[in-house]
Amino acid sequence: MREMGRVALRTLLSLAQGQRPETYHFELATTLIERSSMAPLD
Repeated sequence: MREMGRVALRTLLSLAQGQRPETYHFELATTLIERSSMAPLD
């Protein structure tokens, strides 16, 4: 979540200064949290 917030803030500040973001596509690391309501991952 922190990385997502950093990217969002950096993008927002760039836009506020009239700059264009380097990219409109961001890839952030994710983690799958297995829960009992999930289907098996097999």
